[in-house]
Amino acid sequence: MGLVMLIFGIGSYFAFDNFQRYLFRKERDTAIAVLMKARSRAMNNFYEKSHGVHIGSDTFTLFRGLNYGDDPSTYEVIPGTAAISKSGATDIVFEQLSGRPAAAGNLTLSYGASNITISINNEGRIDW
Repeated sequence: MGLVMLIFGIGSYFAFDNFQRYLFRKERDTAIAVLMKARSRAMNNFYEKSHGVHIGSDTFTLFRGLNYGDDPSTYEVIPGTAAISKSGATDIVFEQLSGRPAAAGNLTLSYGASNITISINNEGRIDW
């Protein structure tokens, strides 16, 4: 019985660790996809406006225009994970047609000892 409990305990630890890593990768993939979507919309001149992403503690919000807050009716909110902290740029805006960001910057996702930095350079490249 003790051996079964030991095996179960070890298995539970690894299953939980895998789940945490899955959540972290999922959040990274979501952040990258949302940034690429905003850049693509700006480059394709959707609604003849710039497009951006507002990074909240548990959401990523796509918006139109130069500033988050200008037109809340156009928000597209994508849920994120509040357990994963986000630091760095909070609003990333891509210019119409060129797809260049208003300012280059980094977004860092952190969970426990794991960190990943997503960089946006001055030409609009999204690198991770």
